[in-house]
Amino acid sequence: MSIKVLVVDDSALIREVLTRMLSCDGDITVVGTATDPIDARKDQGAQSGCGDARY
Repeated sequence: MSIKVLVVDDSALIREVLTRMLSCDGDITVVGTATDPIDARKDQGAQSGCGDARY
């Protein structure tokens, strides 16, 4: 079972770097990115199931 991650950061560069780093791990699936917590909550609500928010 893979870990699903939503990458949230206001910097496009950091989002890209984190997405690439996390995608290299076979146990982690990046399900999306967001620029702020509000957009992240909208994205998280659109997906099935409940996720944990980590800040």
